Amino acid sequence: MSRFPELIALTVSLALFAYPSVAEKAKPAGYYGHGEPATEAQIAGWDIDVRPDGQGLPPGSGSVEDGEMLYEEQC
Repeated sequence: MSRFPELIALTVSLALFAYPSVAEKAKPAGYYGHGEPATEAQIAGWDIDVRPDGQGLPPGSGSVEDGEMLYEEQC
């Protein structure tokens, strides 16, 4: 009996199992291979934290009383 069909099946199986590993290496770096790294400008736009000493607040002024009044009116 010929082993040709078995040889073809083995070759196809090996090719199918090897393909995902080759495809994984071709993906760009990133979470699950999607998206792109954030630019410095994007990160700066998202950097909106305020420290306990007030650093990071936008320019301006106000008081607790003013803030309470605004909160009562708008929230």
